[in-house]
Amino acid sequence: LAVPGGGSLLALGWGSGDASGTTLLLVRQSHAQELLEHTISYGNGDFRLRRRGDVVSLDASLVHLKVAGHDVSETVRCGGNQWAMAELVFDTRKEIFSVHRQYCMPVPKD
Repeated sequence: LAVPGGGSLLALGWGSGDASGTTLLLVRQSHAQELLEHTISYGNGDFRLRRRGDVVSLDASLVHLKVAGHDVSETVRCGGNQWAMAELVFDTRKEIFSVHRQYCMPVPKD
């Protein structure tokens, strides 16, 4: 996914046992920087990366979400059939993802 100002966001997905995850890197020229890491355990969680015009954002479940190596603190309380989620926006000047808002998302039915 190309980002304004040059470079790309590269999403590396992995899976092991009952967990899967995504590591998101910012790649510019010959340098790669880890921006965030997200894990979904036993299918509990969600991760969606998107670009609308010049704005790159993502929605991710808060459990096992790390931005710049730090856990994202949960400030929203959700019911038993909901996941605590965060919408994050990429700041092209600072080259980081920042939490725009937290919300509750109903757990999808299979």
